Amino acid sequence: RAQPRPPTSPNSRMAQPVPALLSHCPRWADEEGKPLVADAGRARDVVAPRRSLRALPPAGVACTILAVVALARRFSIAAKARSSGEDAIKAVAVSKTSLRPCAAAGADCRQSRCCVDGGDEGLQCYARDRNWAQCDEACAPGTRESDPAAYDKWGHAHRPQWSCEKLGERSLAGCGSFSGKWCPTGRCQQVGDSCVESCSHVSSETSCSGLNHCNWNGTTCYDACWTFGEQDVCLSSEHRTRCEWRDSRCMTACWMFPNKAACLTGGRCAWYGTCQADPCSAPGEDCRSTRCCSEQRGGGGMTCYAQNAYFATCAKVCDGEGWACSALGNRTKTQTNCAWAGEDCASQGLCCNQGFICAKKDKYFTGCIQIFEQTAKGKHKVAPPEGWPAQPKWVGGGQFEYEVSPAPKGREAGTTLYCFMAYLPGSYEERLVEIARANYASVFACDAHDLFHTWQSVRSKWDSEQVTLTNIDVFIDVWNHVEEAGKLWKYDWTVKVDPDCLVVPQRLKWHLGGLRAPLKTAIYVKNTDLNSSIANGGFLGALEVFSREALELYFDWWPMCQKTIGTRGGEDGFMKRCMDALGVGFITDGHMFVPDNDPRRCKDSKMAAYHPLKIQESYQCCVDVVNGMKRDIEWGVCKDLPKDWTLKVWPDCSGESCRQPKWVEPVT
Repeated sequence: RAQPRPPTSPNSRMAQPVPALLSHCPRWADEEGKPLVADAGRARDVVAPRRSLRALPPAGVACTILAVVALARRFSIAAKARSSGEDAIKAVAVSKTSLRPCAAAGADCRQSRCCVDGGDEGLQCYARDRNWAQCDEACAPGTRESDPAAYDKWGHAHRPQWSCEKLGERSLAGCGSFSGKWCPTGRCQQVGDSCVESCSHVSSETSCSGLNHCNWNGTTCYDACWTFGEQDVCLSSEHRTRCEWRDSRCMTACWMFPNKAACLTGGRCAWYGTCQADPCSAPGEDCRSTRCCSEQRGGGGMTCYAQNAYFATCAKVCDGEGWACSALGNRTKTQTNCAWAGEDCASQGLCCNQGFICAKKDKYFTGCIQIFEQTAKGKHKVAPPEGWPAQPKWVGGGQFEYEVSPAPKGREAGTTLYCFMAYLPGSYEERLVEIARANYASVFACDAHDLFHTWQSVRSKWDSEQVTLTNIDVFIDVWNHVEEAGKLWKYDWTVKVDPDCLVVPQRLKWHLGGLRAPLKTAIYVKNTDLNSSIANGGFLGALEVFSREALELYFDWWPMCQKTIGTRGGEDGFMKRCMDALGVGFITDGHMFVPDNDPRRCKDSKMAAYHPLKIQESYQCCVDVVNGMKRDIEWGVCKDLPKDWTLKVWPDCSGESCRQPKWVEPVT
């Protein structure tokens, strides 16, 4: 079916191909009016003149010259086709009639009236109707379920009928159909055991990018560097501007990647304003020569550990059998995507601290400034710092807490536990630790545990008027000892337990499994449904649960939390604010425990922990109840606790004296 010719101006005709220019010329005829050239674009339609031509107008002379050029071109193409066969005929998939790129399988081919090579026997452009035509290997007249339907007033679906009229010629068979057999040269090439499309015959970036063995560079589709198995080919003058030889193989050169996202897919490349060769190694790579791990390529929080003299790689912890586990270089620090209070935030557009915004002071500085302070009584506006505009230009906000969604099935984190307890020597806390140890309870029933000492803290008031210990500096020290111990890296979760809190590790594992926390995600657990203003936003310090990834961030950045958050207040408040600032998300288990010093609460088997149990008899009574024993508890007192229960804890102690605290808490 003839296509309508778009209107053209005389000047625009000069830019058209010769066949298109000929379409503006009159058909030549002899004296009897019979055409001499039916279609100047087809060499086979030329009719040899048998009579004298009519006198041609001046414009006819030009058309005659164009006809001669067109015929010469057609004869030249035909000659090349005869010499090189089908490869030359189908070298470039472009429509002969419209010069549009030929359509892919399933694509609209109404304009191009041709298809790219494909299928076992080639593709044909089949018309459905005047509104659609597509490339397929075959076509059956009738309707297709894949076509959109129009519904009549009775709700009956009506789909268009396919006429299957052939538009243009069938393309050649796809190169893939020749795999395992002879692979045609020219339009196809052999890559390994497969016959694939030749990259040099692909004319568009989209098509080139869709081929695994090809890469687009500038305006040309080239063979991908990895297809060159020999170093001299990889580094030849033809390929060395885009390929480089690394790790005994040819790879795309880092400088070829235009942005960070593409850079990080390019093998051993990292983004430093431009894409460059990464000086450090990724997990799984041999790091003996680099002696460092790449944060950008998954090595954050890792150290290069040597297996032997011949291999080393990056890992968070090294305990494999047959490994020397010698650390080569320092542990790689994790990275945040935000700037801290007072720092330049122009590149991130985000501030770590809550209540801060990234704002533009002037043309020289964009930084994080505080605009409000969050307290138990609400938000309080803070004026911009001295020297700043009254209303600085907003660039970005600050971090806020956010909830992590449950993971899909099969992608949940594990439930292994590393637990630790920090207690004050010479206080009632030490007696509670001894009771837990004697009963193989609390942290002693976790997969791994540690005990640490604290020092006496002072007391201060929260902004909610409640009195709490000012113990941030104490527990910063404790957490540093946890990192030095190094056990936490082998387990999914780290659990900080107060001495007067009885945790039941197996129940805690059930709780964590039910939360379906995503694998390898930085998370902390909100552990109560109490009012946020009196429960630190749902995160109480008696039982703190963090994923391994959350603590990786904490250990790298706690000095900045200490600097920007301060050390006045409770440790649990500090840890929550620090986690929020680091972009660590939370999951909520409101029934992990309920603060209650009555041992009767221990009969609630749905709880994973019980707190506070500061009295020794209450702690032992709760242990017994958790272990299935029946105890008579009235008004918070365990009435039937055996008189000799202390002998289990302190075999060398007998009598009523063992019921009293061995140490008295110092008065502050």
